[in-house]
Amino acid sequence: MILPVRQATWACTPIPPDRKLAEKGAVMVPTRILVFERRGNLARGVAECLPGQDYGVHVTPATRSSLAFLVTFHPDLVLLHVDDPDDWGLFHEIRARSGVPLILCSSSWNEAEAVQGLRQGADDYVRWPTSSAELGARILARLRRARWSAAEKHS
Repeated sequence: MILPVRQATWACTPIPPDRKLAEKGAVMVPTRILVFERRGNLARGVAECLPGQDYGVHVTPATRSSLAFLVTFHPDLVLLHVDDPDDWGLFHEIRARSGVPLILCSSSWNEAEAVQGLRQGADDYVRWPTSSAELGARILARLRRARWSAAEKHS
């Protein structure tokens, strides 16, 4: 089941282009964020941290059957809530199928778990709940780095 976070369209407004990227001829594409979670709290947090910006945010249950959205949605960023042991299996499946920037969110702050996730391919690890300002800044930083990497590959 796909739960819309808010009125978002598939062809949504991207993050304003960075001047350096524009100089290199990078083409900005719609920003798509895929959220895997079990409770709905993270989706609300994403909607709150990116107000007034039309991102394509898709929310899907944190289950293996939802992995098809990696192929059909082509996300620019994935957020995965990892509060259940099965969520770690989903994390490994996502990472095996895609190099998309991935932020892990967890309700418990366990340093060993955070280090494990980062060493195994997560791009960031956030204690949830966190402030909307921090979550928004982390999302924008990951998207910006991914765009810089893509622009450098094409230059």
